Amino acid sequence: RKGDFGAAERELRAVVSDQPERVAALLWLAKAVRAQDRPQAALDLYERALALEAAGDVLVEAVALAASTGAPEVARRILTAFRATPQTEVDAALARGILAAAEGQPGKAERELRGALALEPARVEALQRLVDLLDAAGRPKEATAALRRAAARTPDSAEVQALLRDRG
Repeated sequence: RKGDFGAAERELRAVVSDQPERVAALLWLAKAVRAQDRPQAALDLYERALALEAAGDVLVEAVALAASTGAPEVARRILTAFRATPQTEVDAALARGILAAAEGQPGKAERELRGALALEPARVEALQRLVDLLDAAGRPKEATAALRRAAARTPDSAEVQALLRDRG
């Protein structure tokens, strides 16, 4: 059944109906719905999941989806409702950076992404987004320098090393 998101949705809706507070089922349902190109329905499910459990990775997914589908007000609402903890602050900074970039605020996006990397130097998504932002701003040398700093700070991160290697 690989790739049968409709069937997955039906099965997951049955699970969520029986166990409405099962966060994992809500998240997989959101992914199945998103894969069927129904972003608003997926965002509703992400919001339900976040209301049950303040998970940073879910925050990042939800904000990225809202921002990429032209719903910055939804991303802002999700961010406002999210209560970051020391364990999720890196995710909150990344999500704020994603939203700022989507809203055409590159300076704010850069600050937030750099803040996320200060907290977690090997956070590949933050690093990739920062590099893309700097490249788009015509600052490729700074993008390469950011990659080199991250690679030096995280020599054991194969993903960070690969990003630097791919840069050439």
